[in-house]
Amino acid sequence: MVKFVEQSEVSVYCTECNDTKLIVRTNKKTGHQFLGCPQWPQCSYTREIPDELILRALGQKELF
Repeated sequence: MVKFVEQSEVSVYCTECNDTKLIVRTNKKTGHQFLGCPQWPQCSYTREIPDELILRALGQKELF
């Protein structure tokens, strides 16, 4: 399992704020990581970390 650095910015943009790159967040209770808008609490957009970013972190360049 890959653990990303908390608050690190990724190349995925918020669909509600348009020009804002999402950051890695961690659920404090479960340890589950996800992407969230850095404009929180004004913007509550979140999404799962895309497979492409996980594979890249593991050293893979693309999906098979």
